[in-house]
Amino acid sequence: MARASGNIAPGPIKGNGDFRLLMLGNAVSEFGTAMGAITVILIAFKYSTSAIITGLIDAVEMLALFLIGVPAGWVADHYSKRIIMKISACGGLISYGLLAWLVFAGRFNFVLLFVFILCVSTASCLYRACGRAALRSIVQSEDIGVATSIVQARAAICSVLGPPIGGLLFATFDWLPLAINSITFLAPILAILLIRRSLADNTCKRTDATFKSSMLIGMAFIAHHRVLRSLTAIGAIASFASAGYVITLVISMQQRHFSATLTGAVQSACAIGLILGALFSQAVAARISLRKTAVLALSLAAFGFATAALAETALIILPALAAGCILVVPLLSAIATYETMTVPITIQGRVTTADEVLTDGLNPLAPLIGTILLTTAGHILALLVFAGLLAAAAVFSYLARGLRILEAQSEFTVHANIGNNEIEARPNA
Repeated sequence: MARASGNIAPGPIKGNGDFRLLMLGNAVSEFGTAMGAITVILIAFKYSTSAIITGLIDAVEMLALFLIGVPAGWVADHYSKRIIMKISACGGLISYGLLAWLVFAGRFNFVLLFVFILCVSTASCLYRACGRAALRSIVQSEDIGVATSIVQARAAICSVLGPPIGGLLFATFDWLPLAINSITFLAPILAILLIRRSLADNTCKRTDATFKSSMLIGMAFIAHHRVLRSLTAIGAIASFASAGYVITLVISMQQRHFSATLTGAVQSACAIGLILGALFSQAVAARISLRKTAVLALSLAAFGFATAALAETALIILPALAAGCILVVPLLSAIATYETMTVPITIQGRVTTADEVLTDGLNPLAPLIGTILLTTAGHILALLVFAGLLAAAAVFSYLARGLRILEAQSEFTVHANIGNNEIEARPNA
């Protein structure tokens, strides 16, 4: 079995065995998780027949993000990422295995379900907190954009294939997709054991800073960094709008008596757009600045989503959604590349989780607002409100001073004094 070696520097993607191991292990577990996620929702609805109870699943997941998000980043920066990632994957294996057994044995109850969701969400949050820094230890900085495109395409493919297969297995034996998902967590465990590089372990030096100030350094870094502050605000608007739009569209299609197959194809259409965008992500990065990519991606998303809102046939709705998502991966790749060049690896975990909390914090309100708008104003206006938020994010991207300065500068220097908890970000003279 391969052993970790701190002497192996990050390398190019081509011929990078560690990168292939990480991607393969994560792809297998993400596919299983895509099956398991839809199965958990189906099981919740089967045993409760209540949309409200089923909807609490998202609320519990977000609660876990708020409770563990920022501390998870601190843990990831101060302890072995290799060990944390293995423990997190083991947590997913055990949690899904136990839930599968409870369903199989007829001992399922909702208290245990919500405990399960908290455990899985915590494990997932810890794994993601380590993921960006681990990727930086494996792939050289010049290829981070390519690596991010591959990661996004992988996630999109799993989101296309996982749910229908999970639904098919659920119809056969309701516990089966959960059991299979549990087994898939063996893949990242094995991959991490075989990876030779150090995964940025023990990069954060002990300082005299208090635990609270050290834990919140990710929030402070974003707050004091003009560009990251703008990107986080844009991401929060876009994430909220997308979450509200998709659930509102699904409900409205059901109300308009679209078939279950077509309704379920909404997320698949978005995923297809993501996959297509990944194919030319680097071509976009080489020719278009981050600011212009953000403006174009959000404008296209607003136009595509507005078109789908006004359409009454799936032949227009689904292609419009795919087209609206086609520049999302190039945008995410550009942001990831910039963050890699900006965020010190010693605080990568805390910045990653802080960004997640700030970006996704309002998402649980999106379905509620979408439902209220759908009931009071009708599906067209409700959907156009969310599309309008995407358009507003595009305008904000165009006007944001930080992004305008970044576009005019070839380099950006970030000075971070972690020990004194002082952060300064300014463009090079």
